[in-house]
Amino acid sequence: MKVHNIQSFRLYPKLCKVIFTFIILFLGITAFSEATKAEQIALFEISDASDQSLKQSSVNWAIGQLLDALHKKGYDTKIKYNLEGIHENVYGILITPAGSKFAETIAESRGVKIPNTSESLALIAGKIKNEPVLMVTGHDMRGLVYGILELTDRITYSENPMAMIKELDVSIEEAENSLRSITRLFVSEIEDKSWFYDKEFWKSYLSMLITQR
Repeated sequence: MKVHNIQSFRLYPKLCKVIFTFIILFLGITAFSEATKAEQIALFEISDASDQSLKQSSVNWAIGQLLDALHKKGYDTKIKYNLEGIHENVYGILITPAGSKFAETIAESRGVKIPNTSESLALIAGKIKNEPVLMVTGHDMRGLVYGILELTDRITYSENPMAMIKELDVSIEEAENSLRSITRLFVSEIEDKSWFYDKEFWKSYLSMLITQR
């Protein structure tokens, strides 16, 4: 009996060590899970009932580009069409036309005037229901597309997109020239036919042009 008791006593430190290690791992995994959850981004796509801007194919394409950029950076971002999830543990990007009540409320609270010129865009940090959001807006449909693609470009080339988004305060842009153009020459069947008939090239090239506007 004595020997048995001594062996059991010697096993206790090992058992305690195993239990302690398990607890530390469990707490670490839980903390990591919560931190990851806190670092997620949600897209809130909201407009007034009478506004059809967000239903336009060009706007939906731009939002798709933004989602793709966020996914490539490791964010499990989803689109929400109401504010029910605004209090969840995520950082919100609000996409809304400049004429919506949400855009007007945020702009007014920040003392910012959204330009009413064609193709103008604005990225403005503000609050909705006391929750911080980054609003992306534009005076017209093209301005809204440009605003979404501007944020997409910044996310694509940012080492820390979340920090970049949170640090964004106010960014407003207007077109310097109402008429703009670009020329790409086709001068040789041998040299130019390959890209001229390449559909993937044109998708990439035209996407680049509209993003850099």
